[in-house]
Amino acid sequence: MAAWLAAIPLIEKIVDAWNDGDERKTKAKELIEQVKGAKDEREAAMDLAILNALVASDKNQTEINAIEAQSASLFKSGWRPAAAWISVAGLAYATIIYPLLQWVATVYDVVPPPNLDTGVLFSLLSGMLGLGAYRTYEKKVGLTQ
Repeated sequence: MAAWLAAIPLIEKIVDAWNDGDERKTKAKELIEQVKGAKDEREAAMDLAILNALVASDKNQTEINAIEAQSASLFKSGWRPAAAWISVAGLAYATIIYPLLQWVATVYDVVPPPNLDTGVLFSLLSGMLGLGAYRTYEKKVGLTQ
């Protein structure tokens, strides 16, 4: 059982790095405590097996995400860049192109083009920028690679 106890701090570090505060993380922390307080070898082995399965599922999901990000299919890997480019294009229209078109419409006495509702654009863009900043922080602190 000493070898299992040596693995517990590493498993705790992995579980603490999980970003979600959901039921899975709570269950993993409970299992860690059960392994630490296990009365016999068999009980500790069962708890550790379940805990290892949880950690392995997290690792597998990370690998799947990395594979999807490298995919040549735009459906799998292109949605983040597409959302960013749509946000940037909409913001460029609302802040640069629209004012210029409105000025041109006024000079030539024509109907100006419609303006965009930038609330949705700002929400999408700020959310993406926030996730990007959080990801940078995770890398800097060493939680992920």
